[in-house]
Amino acid sequence: MTAQPPRVVKSPTREEMREAFDLYTAAVGRVAHAWNYLHEELARLFARIVGSYDYDIQHSVALAVWHSSFNDRAQRSMLEAAIKAASGDPAWTRLPMGAREDLLWLIERTHRLGDKRDEAVHAPCALLVDHDGSAMAANILSGHRRARTLTGKELLTEFDWLERYIEALNRYAYGAYLALITDNAPWPQKPAVPDRKPRKALQGQLRRLPLE
Repeated sequence: MTAQPPRVVKSPTREEMREAFDLYTAAVGRVAHAWNYLHEELARLFARIVGSYDYDIQHSVALAVWHSSFNDRAQRSMLEAAIKAASGDPAWTRLPMGAREDLLWLIERTHRLGDKRDEAVHAPCALLVDHDGSAMAANILSGHRRARTLTGKELLTEFDWLERYIEALNRYAYGAYLALITDNAPWPQKPAVPDRKPRKALQGQLRRLPLE
């Protein structure tokens, strides 16, 4: 039997390295932007629940309280406390009985995604090169706990899913805000968890990374 020559790992060109890096940073940036936008919607909910829906002194004070914290989980905890204490708000009487519980569900789901957002933003990543090509991957050699969580995952797919999930919660938060400030806006339906199939724009840019 003739021995097969070893497969040669081809080094990526400078252009390929730049493309992989640009795709990765763009995906991280979209996650960060969606996350920030969601928290702006949560801020509006907080201002409505503890103050007024008009842009008056109460609204400004409520937003000042919200932005006094530099920790978004602490901000969500303030919103949770406000929802639980707001039973006397007449707006609840025209909304579904489970409206307040739905908002608490929104906060809980956002808490869950907080870790995944932190993985996307804080995990050290590097260009992985193997027989299948090259792509950005979690840098397991760093020993960083966020990198360990992302080991073996296709980052573009993971971040695309996370962005779409955050955007779905953002739309839900906006719908709830509208229902709180107007008499004729319907209460929104809870969004389903998005599937893991990436958007068509990404499908030609993906390469499945090895698990080990």
